[in-house]
Amino acid sequence: MPDANDGDVGIFPFMKRELLKHGATTEAQIHAKAKEIWSLVTLNVCRNVRERVIKNMEMVVHLKGGNWYDESAH
Repeated sequence: MPDANDGDVGIFPFMKRELLKHGATTEAQIHAKAKEIWSLVTLNVCRNVRERVIKNMEMVVHLKGGNWYDESAH
């Protein structure tokens, strides 16, 4: 369930956006840039993502298992 996975909700999309922004194309460039970007994923970032995931899971429970909702609305 992607709505309950911190990586899928916030971390991986952030890393993908940052990688695309910096134009890394070779395997070595991508690896180096990913390590650099990973260092930006602080404990505070993880806490914020976790709070978002909890809200997502509460909405799924409210919808009795459905995940058809606008994440920006809660």
